[in-house]
Amino acid sequence: MDISAIPEEVVSLVTQGGMQSMTSVILIAFSAFAGIITKAGALEVIMSALLKFVKRTGDLILSTVVSCITMALVTGNSYLSIIVPGDLFKETYKKKNLHAKNLSRTLEDSGTVVVPLIPWSSAGVYMAGVLGVSTLSYAPWAIFCYLGFIFAIILGYTGIGITRISKNAD
Repeated sequence: MDISAIPEEVVSLVTQGGMQSMTSVILIAFSAFAGIITKAGALEVIMSALLKFVKRTGDLILSTVVSCITMALVTGNSYLSIIVPGDLFKETYKKKNLHAKNLSRTLEDSGTVVVPLIPWSSAGVYMAGVLGVSTLSYAPWAIFCYLGFIFAIILGYTGIGITRISKNAD
């Protein structure tokens, strides 16, 4: 490939940081969004509606998965898809006598790894660009991206791998 054939704008974008140089600004904007909806009380309303259906551990895991995927779809951001639901559900997991590692695992299984399947997320755009195919084209082969939350739900309802908080722990 003849490097001189690359447009000057592309060379400038690649050599001066491009999108990576904007990561901190984008993260601040998304954090502000999360802060606004938290302070406005919108999340408490959503949480109380969700918790009406939570009777068992599996229901709580399912609610966490749905919240993470919804946040990922709305924001297209893996950070917010785990930070906001994590903050929302941490007290509920404690009240249900569930160890925090259950929440952590569920956030990862459903918040982070699903983002590359979202075409408007930075991960989806990056992977589609690198692979040279649309997000929907590679999605059937990206089994890690959706098997995580499927197994999280199954494990939540079966109780396999679910750790409870010890009654005699300090």
